[in-house]
Amino acid sequence: EYTPIHKFILLGLFLGVAAPYCFMDDLESLKNVGKFVAGIVLTTSGVVAVCCLWKLGTGHGASNYNATTADVPSFEVAIRTAPNICFAFTGMLSFWEVFAALRRGCGEVAPKVMRRSLLWSSVMVLVLYLL
Repeated sequence: EYTPIHKFILLGLFLGVAAPYCFMDDLESLKNVGKFVAGIVLTTSGVVAVCCLWKLGTGHGASNYNATTADVPSFEVAIRTAPNICFAFTGMLSFWEVFAALRRGCGEVAPKVMRRSLLWSSVMVLVLYLL
């Protein structure tokens, strides 16, 4: 649970660190930021996965009422979780701007690069969501 001071700190971090990047016109200057963010997300997800496996291995995994079933118990559950699944892919909407920038900078190579980017993005979202 976030206290008001936690919320204030997070807001300050966003406004002080992330917000200036939102108003940049040149995507070239943001290429390393994207790699850094992707690295942080993958590293964090890896740490969570390793910690979960460690807990399972030491016998501290969820059991009884705390355990999550592998099957979908009802259609209602699938409908209620659909927004979460869709939300995982909303980051891919920004690819239209990236594709436009690629076309301006790369010309004919842009569709091939974009196809590879979409594939990698889709695989990363699926893997991270399934973790």
